[in-house]
Amino acid sequence: MKNENPDQHTRDDSEYARLVMPNDTRTVDVHVLQPLQKSKYKSLTWWMKVLFGGLIGILLTLIFVKWGVPFAFEKVWSLWMAIQYWTNFLLF
Repeated sequence: MKNENPDQHTRDDSEYARLVMPNDTRTVDVHVLQPLQKSKYKSLTWWMKVLFGGLIGILLTLIFVKWGVPFAFEKVWSLWMAIQYWTNFLLF
């Protein structure tokens, strides 16, 4: 059965009371803000690298579709036609 005592969560020695502090009692430490700024900078550079890599990947894909696929299709088609010619020649 659930214990529904409302004072249980607000005791001074509970973990909840230690983790949740009012905003007016907090102090800002300057040394804590510096790693946050470095982390933000690293995150920004990581996203810029991902965006740049994605654009390069899309560009290479478009180049392959524009020139690589027709080239490969032409080679495969000519090979296919040669095989068809020789199989018809050998069978008849």
